[in-house]
Amino acid sequence: MAILKSSVHGKISGKIGNNVYRIVKNRVIIATTPAAYTTSYSPNAVKSRNILTSYSKFSSQVNKILSLSAIWDNTDLSGDSPYKKILNFNKNFLKNEFLSPLNSIAPRTLTNPVKSITFSSGKLATTLEDNVFSPDSSDFTLHTVVALIKPKSKKVPFLLLTTSFEPVPVNTFNLVISLDKKFARQTSDYAQMIAYPCLTFTRDGIDAWLCDLAFPFDLS
Repeated sequence: MAILKSSVHGKISGKIGNNVYRIVKNRVIIATTPAAYTTSYSPNAVKSRNILTSYSKFSSQVNKILSLSAIWDNTDLSGDSPYKKILNFNKNFLKNEFLSPLNSIAPRTLTNPVKSITFSSGKLATTLEDNVFSPDSSDFTLHTVVALIKPKSKKVPFLLLTTSFEPVPVNTFNLVISLDKKFARQTSDYAQMIAYPCLTFTRDGIDAWLCDLAFPFDLS
């Protein structure tokens, strides 16, 4: 099939078959395009796609949480949008092509709000640190992004994510978070799970947060 175009100067450019013709500075430039594009499954190509999936999908999930997106937006980190700031920060903390406990759903603070997290029967039992409830703070919410990584089979997605949103009454230190039922069933398809917690609150009318390292779980 031929597609040709004529310019006002009478010069012809266009495509005939897989050949593309262009007139550049009175010279005819011919480029050949492939008949079909194929996906490379070389180890390097697969790893590159996995790396992109890890940090872009994670960043997108975090950016959907409006309170966390606003926190990233108000930082001086590199990026012209909250998503870009989340992405630029987190892409540096992957372990090989996978997410790691060093990734974060909010800029890190000096205090980790969570003392411990245990996982059993599709539930995360979360214990907060003793000093998270200061007298001048209110409106506490625990956000937890949970990631399933290292799939045991190529038949399942490379990365699965879910998000929990739990209002926290003052001086409530123990919370039980039930994961989405479908997500909980799929934990058996992966070798590792990571829980990324962040406690948001209001202090003297200003939005604040506490967030540090995540909690990994061996599922194998």
